[in-house]
Amino acid sequence: MGLASRPHRRPGELDAAISTAELADAPRSLAALRAATQALDDEIEVVRGVTQEQLRANGGSA
Repeated sequence: MGLASRPHRRPGELDAAISTAELADAPRSLAALRAATQALDDEIEVVRGVTQEQLRANGGSA
């Protein structure tokens, strides 16, 4: 089963179902790790944005 054939997973998301064979395929595993890293970076930016909005709404205090 390839990485693209797992519709339950968001793009870039790694899970325990990734096989050893997939991880042993360096180009595919590197691409999966890069995609997961990008997905995490995107989520971090969303959290930062929400946090900044909440801080502004609360007058700058947490």
